[in-house]
Amino acid sequence: AGLDYTTDTSPYVMQYNLTIQRELPGSFIASVGYVGSSGVHLFSIRDQNLPRLTPGGAGPPGSPSNPFSGTATNPNFGSLNNVAPSSHSTYHSLQAGLNRQFSQGFVLGTAYTWSKCIDNGSVSSGLEQGSFPITYELNPGYDRGLCSFDIDHTFRANAVYALPFRGNKFVEGWQLSGILSAYAGAPINIQTGFTFPTRSRLGGIVGDRPNYSGATGCNPDRVLGDPNRWFDPACYVLQTPGTLGNVPRHSIRGPGFFNFDFAMLKNTKVSEKLDIQFRAEFFNATNHPNFRAPESFTLFTGTAANPAPNPNVGRILTTANSSRQIQFGLKFIF
Repeated sequence: AGLDYTTDTSPYVMQYNLTIQRELPGSFIASVGYVGSSGVHLFSIRDQNLPRLTPGGAGPPGSPSNPFSGTATNPNFGSLNNVAPSSHSTYHSLQAGLNRQFSQGFVLGTAYTWSKCIDNGSVSSGLEQGSFPITYELNPGYDRGLCSFDIDHTFRANAVYALPFRGNKFVEGWQLSGILSAYAGAPINIQTGFTFPTRSRLGGIVGDRPNYSGATGCNPDRVLGDPNRWFDPACYVLQTPGTLGNVPRHSIRGPGFFNFDFAMLKNTKVSEKLDIQFRAEFFNATNHPNFRAPESFTLFTGTAANPAPNPNVGRILTTANSSRQIQFGLKFIF
């Protein structure tokens, strides 16, 4: 994408937070706080050679009563993708933690974040993070939605416990530890699947969003949750040619993530100069399957004039982590 080197605007971020921390009985430390930020004048790609509207139209550009004609403002050029500081982002979060200081062989750390990140352009150039440029420069609010990297719920916990066994080298030195990670899924941007030309008749590499179908049982954020069909394609239909679809950007979320790793180790002092450590480690100890986002979130194949349903839409083909892995290790420290 091109860049207007005459721009005199620099992007910047404002950050603000307020956290309260309190010591509780039992050597626990609790904290709760608000953390937020705003990104201003963020660089995003958009098409400067905008399409003309159909003569005689009325209403918002791209609406059924005022569709795009498909003819560029300057017909001597195709799309003129350019990067400009025209996007804005906001982030708000509640962050809480509970930690226990190392005492009597036990340490605990937990953290939970409830947050929301909203912007109208999460990328600085086309197809970063599987996203798309700003759809229509004169209506930046149309792309206002969840950031492509937004995770609204995140929980992590870790603990280490040194078993209090004493007596001889065989019962001393045992230690247990674990890490638990759980978080919600990332946003999914439902697309029609047509570019060059798009259904909306916009130029560039814009990814069109469809309309809601209003079918029975459908709602704007319906997710089936089945790896064979994560969301229901029957809940969407193609919009009228030359118009913008009414499905918001990043309207649904992909699968969440849950993982628990566990380790057990034994430290044995053989002599003044030699220690032996035995380790048994269990990754994804619960053997919980975690799925990636669907491989395809485009509803149709073919062309905007001759569409065909995409048979693989909403289908998940890969996992986000491996199945249970167990490994043993023996370490000599001298």
